[in-house]
This record gives sequence, structure tokens and C-alpha cells, in this order.
Amino acid sequence: MTQIRKAYADTPRGQIHYRHTTLSNPSSSKPVLIFLHKSASSSISMEVLMKHYTNLGYTTYAPDMPGFGSSSDPDASTESTIEQQGTQWYCKLYMQMFKDVGIWEGKRGVHILGHHSGASLALQLGNLNPGIVKSVCLVGPSIVGAKQKT
Repeated sequence: MTQIRKAYADTPRGQIHYRHTTLSNPSSSKPVLIFLHKSASSSISMEVLMKHYTNLGYTTYAPDMPGFGSSSDPDASTESTIEQQGTQWYCKLYMQMFKDVGIWEGKRGVHILGHHSGASLALQLGNLNPGIVKSVCLVGPSIVGAKQKT
């Protein structure tokens, strides 16, 4: 049975909470999968996908965005910086966090799945790190229950 573990990464802007899975055979050469949630959500929304892909042989990570889930809330000065830098601020923070936990370097690389606003971050991360990010999957807002016109 796949076990999802929880941990924190210390950053200059507070703690980033994340969930992760590890393989019984950690020597897998498959890229790491990173799941980025939408705003007003948290990494818990990625648990079903994390379990599924871990069972297929992938190591997975899903951080909580600052201010969401169990990650630290940005302070007033950080909010001002975020307003100036936009998604690049989050990407720099994530890149440092991923490096600190040991998944941002190496030959395996990463695949990133971003949902809704997490998709914006996934695109930016891929653009800033083409040697590390092997692919980006973007998932838009849910249309469950929407009626199709025929």
C-alpha cells in the first residue's frame, strides 16, 4: 500500500509543507513527478494521483503553496514582493525547496502536473529549467457536471 508522507522544507520565507511518496526500490530511473495544486486548495487534492503514479513506479511530491494548506502565510513585505514578481517569486521559492529536498538536480529530471493556477507555475518552472523539467501537464478548471451542447 502506498504511504504518503508529510514534511516541511525551511525557506527564507517560512516553511513549505509538502507531501511525498517514495518507492520501495528508490533506484528507479523514472523522473520524479511534481504536482502543483490550484489556489484555494492544498496538496491533499493530489493524493489520489500521487498514489496512482507511485504504484506505477514514480516518486511523487506535492507542495502546499505559501498561504495554503500547512505552508506558512506570506508576511506583508513578502506580499508586496509577490505583487511585483508574480509567478516568478513562487517558482524561485519552489526551485530552492526542490533543490533542498534533493529532487531538482540529477539525471532523472522531473515531470510537473499543474492544476489551474498551479499550471501557471508549472509553465514558468519548465521555462526556467529546461534541463531539469522533462514535461509539463496542464489541467484546467473542472467542468464536472457541465452539459455539452450537441
